[in-house]
Amino acid sequence: MKRRNFLEVLGVSLIATRSALAAVIPVDYSSIRKLLKGRKLFLVPFSHTDWAWSNSRAWMIDRHAKVLEEALDLLKSAPGFRFYIETWNEQMETFLARRPDRIGEMQHALNNNQIAVCGATTNQHPGWMEMESLIRDLIIGRRLFHEFAPDANLDVMVKPDVTPGSSQMPQILKKAGYKYFGIDRPDDGLTQNGFPRQFVWKGLDDSEIIVARDGGCGFIANDSLMDNFTDRWPAAVEQLYKGEIVRHMDKNIRRPIWLPIGCDDARPLRHWHAEEKNGKFEESLMPFPEFIKEWNKRESSTIQFATPQDVFREIEKQRSDLPVHQGIMEPTMWTYWYGLNGNEGLRLWRTKTDHELVSGEIFWSCVASTSDDKFPEKDFANMWRDLLRTYSHAQMWLFTADYDAALNVVKTTLANAAALKKQALNKLVGRMRIEEERQSVALFNELPWERTEVVEVWAQMQHPEATNIQVSDGQGHTIPFQVIDVLWYNPTPGSDIKTIRELKLLIKATIPSLGYATFYFDPAPGKIQIPASRTGSGTIDTDTATITLSNNGVESVLHKKSGKTFKKVGNIIFNEIKENGPYNYGAVIKTLTISNGKVENIQEGALCSCFRISGNLGEHRVIYEGRYYPHNSQLSFQTTIHNEGGNGYFMTITDLPGFGSLHSDIHFGVEERDVKKVVYAGVERRRKDVFWGSHWTNWSDGLSGITLVATTGEKGYQYFSEQNRLGHFLLMSIAPVTETVRRFVTKTREGLGKHLFDYQFLLHEGDVEKANVVRKGLEARHPIITVNPNWMLPKSERNLPVHLSFLNIAQSNIQLSALYEESGKRIVRLYESAGKETRASIDFPYAVVHVLEVDFNGVAYQRVIDKIGNRIEFNIMPWEIITFEVVGA
Repeated sequence: MKRRNFLEVLGVSLIATRSALAAVIPVDYSSIRKLLKGRKLFLVPFSHTDWAWSNSRAWMIDRHAKVLEEALDLLKSAPGFRFYIETWNEQMETFLARRPDRIGEMQHALNNNQIAVCGATTNQHPGWMEMESLIRDLIIGRRLFHEFAPDANLDVMVKPDVTPGSSQMPQILKKAGYKYFGIDRPDDGLTQNGFPRQFVWKGLDDSEIIVARDGGCGFIANDSLMDNFTDRWPAAVEQLYKGEIVRHMDKNIRRPIWLPIGCDDARPLRHWHAEEKNGKFEESLMPFPEFIKEWNKRESSTIQFATPQDVFREIEKQRSDLPVHQGIMEPTMWTYWYGLNGNEGLRLWRTKTDHELVSGEIFWSCVASTSDDKFPEKDFANMWRDLLRTYSHAQMWLFTADYDAALNVVKTTLANAAALKKQALNKLVGRMRIEEERQSVALFNELPWERTEVVEVWAQMQHPEATNIQVSDGQGHTIPFQVIDVLWYNPTPGSDIKTIRELKLLIKATIPSLGYATFYFDPAPGKIQIPASRTGSGTIDTDTATITLSNNGVESVLHKKSGKTFKKVGNIIFNEIKENGPYNYGAVIKTLTISNGKVENIQEGALCSCFRISGNLGEHRVIYEGRYYPHNSQLSFQTTIHNEGGNGYFMTITDLPGFGSLHSDIHFGVEERDVKKVVYAGVERRRKDVFWGSHWTNWSDGLSGITLVATTGEKGYQYFSEQNRLGHFLLMSIAPVTETVRRFVTKTREGLGKHLFDYQFLLHEGDVEKANVVRKGLEARHPIITVNPNWMLPKSERNLPVHLSFLNIAQSNIQLSALYEESGKRIVRLYESAGKETRASIDFPYAVVHVLEVDFNGVAYQRVIDKIGNRIEFNIMPWEIITFEVVGA
């Protein structure tokens, strides 16, 4: 029985590629011999851990323990056999749990590079990982492998079955200790975009890494290696050439040829799917050792078993002749899996958890730098490890029970991370010299620059006669506020007198860089004013924008500073599809917009104006609540979608006022997104004009622009050229199936029921750099944190002021990625985000006695760093990522 019912999908793609190549390259035996003369062919056995694809976790655990056990056996029985391991999560951990009696053999094989290590903790699309999750994946994975086999070669990263990531990957991989990068997707798209099989990839910062595009499947057809090849040698060579070699080589370029042997969960050197022999179905061994011996006896080229390290060592010899590609390699990722699983998607919860872990580390570093409390290094290490378990390959396709277990892990990790972060915040608040007799709130800013924001707070009033309120900061300055809602108290039953018990406010607050400020709520004379609300179409007019609303949604937003009008900003559409391609791809057959709409709860205020629109998208119900903040021209939405099912996807959109350029944020940088430069070919790029961004995409004509910030974990966008429209994927809806293996896959893929999404549109003047969209996007994704001071130490132990900065980066193009402690040293990671060489500085709340630049693994660099009291100064190059070890007095 065939082990994969999706063989036709992969097989059709490979056959089409082979046929296209065979049509332009001669395939007769004499031509093949001439073409391959003097070439080195490397057979690279592997088993891609497609950890969730069409099988249960129990099957996968058993399978990959078997795979590595058989690899050890083949080292003894097959001359020159080699193999490589893809991840710690899925392969090594499985093997260690199921085959403890063979651990010594595995250590020996890894230390002697008979079985190579070519990965880290997990194998996820880099583009779908959060920034620090990607770094911790590399750090933790290398550490685990190094501790297990100290002499193993860890120079190579191979990413089978995933896209290669952003143009910062060369720098990221180099600073994680890698020299070489093996990839395979999107193979057809990269080929048609002109990428050779082997080249030097130069990243945004000019870091270089050698790339080979040959980490995909090979020898998956049972006839790739002909039976009785010794008797039919020319035909056997022709068949091997047409079936395997031709798609892994560049014509007339005499470089090593990487021929993968294996595919998803393949047993080493065995047929990928079982074939019937003597009434039994077997994944039988293919006679590779015999074939290698015969080839090397007959041919003028050579062939051998190899690891990726062996291949790259050979490529390295030709480094000076390799073509160089600088910048963007893959701007699309998978063009039609964005929005998968909605609010129950692992992507959403992984994003939330990464945020809480990074934020928690920051505030615990603040605690440890100002007290005797120790940074909980072990707790954070365990939580990062648990989070990475939910980044395993293809987990969005897990069977129902396995998916539920993974979702529980990430939600539990999020809860634990949030609790640990709250503990740090409470420790800081408990030590502040707050006036206890006054009602107050502490506001925390986790970004390293001062921010003035409109913040929603919940104010308590313990004054039974209060009918109004005054807000002030710790220095006694009066703070603007706007009332949202009031919880009234009636002190005298039966009377009309109402006083304030508690209330929800917006306050316009300034908070120090990576620090906090305290704000007080006191009774004031007069009666509190609540903005009036109204219902119906009309306009909201503010100092910076005019918003026009109708029963069809947001009609337009006029940004007064730039004079540009953006239409349909934040509206929701549903693109219904007819599923007529692999992996739930389908052509759009109908686009639904809101009908039976209703505009209500319009409120206008000095700090914020808000509205609510509800209506239908066919049988689906949508409700979106908008808030416009004049001070920073930000239009924020919280949107509820009630999905009734079917095939299609929900998007939020905005129409653009003219032609301009698109840019998206990536890990540690920004990339242009010009869909005209992308060849939409191959199985991964079937939906045209789709691209990915880490958390935002920006349109600008150079004089003005709009940034669409997505904060719920989805990273896909689409440019609709006919309407000059930008869209962001929110939710994918997949009709249930009953006949294929997909009936066992998690039901969350159907996207049914209620889903909540939040996103923002930032209106600005200038382009990405002039508007500093990087920092504005970070501000939208990192709102100010409110903490009520309910945990107070005795007054004698309150040694913190009510207003404090723990770290400041003055240069607006320098961003903070992480702040945490490891082995008694404070780790500070930052990056340059505008492509400009800069003299940068960091201010700490303590005198710096030691600072050293290191890579992600703690290996020292020799950068010149100046220490001036509590400040360090240094030069940073365009797009550079820097990690410091800092010790304070």
